[in-house]
Amino acid sequence: MSTTLKIKDETTFSLGGDDDRGFTLDVPEERITVRDLIRARVYREVQDYNLDQPQYFQGLVQPSDAERSLNGFKMRRRRRIDPEKQFELARRAFYSNGLSCWSMTGRWTSSKRKSRSGPTPRSRS
Repeated sequence: MSTTLKIKDETTFSLGGDDDRGFTLDVPEERITVRDLIRARVYREVQDYNLDQPQYFQGLVQPSDAERSLNGFKMRRRRRIDPEKQFELARRAFYSNGLSCWSMTGRWTSSKRKSRSGPTPRSRS
């Protein structure tokens, strides 16, 4: 069963100031690991960029030879981006806590546990 996920990136997309911006990602299964989610997202972003090779790459991970700007990552020269290299950078960032994933039910951590989101309950004395 295929599932469509609505992705809203609080860091990459907030660079442009449009809080309602996001995209959908179709995944082949109802359940997905964080690793597979990151891979699907990165490969889609790279595929979209490689079709036209615009001046700016708008994706999760900064490509080499690019500089961060308000419009995304400005490429020094237009070229094809390797999706496997981008995925490896994103994977490393996630496992070193340089990248967080949240769902409607909580935060996904690199230890593959789901943590509760929201305020921590306070004990009463």
